Amino acid sequence: MESFKLTLQRQVSPLHSSIKLVVFADASTQAMAACAYVVAADKSHLVFARSKLANAKTHPTIPKMEMFATTMAVRMAQTIYKALADQLKISSIVIFTDSEIVLSWLATYPIKRDVGRFVTNRVAEIRAIVTI
Repeated sequence: MESFKLTLQRQVSPLHSSIKLVVFADASTQAMAACAYVVAADKSHLVFARSKLANAKTHPTIPKMEMFATTMAVRMAQTIYKALADQLKISSIVIFTDSEIVLSWLATYPIKRDVGRFVTNRVAEIRAIVTI
């Protein structure tokens, strides 16, 4: 570990330039994560990442973990947008998930009641933040 060095640039793009915010979300049976990149014309920079372990007591299903990871990504995008909007022109925000069931839950309107309270609440939160 002594030879390990990591250099992070503080400036991700010139002030008031146009950028794209790209956020990725994924989950497994053991953990979930989301990471956000600022993409300029010829460069991209990791600006934020977060991970969370699954609750060992409740053993949530993979679809619920994927839903939580997607919710975490949407919250992350909102936080980053609020922090950078006055300094950079964010032309678009793109959030990626590989979960077809989460995309199906988000696309179904109105949400079916049999999906449970957890999913219903997360879908409502995401819809309140994002225009799909």
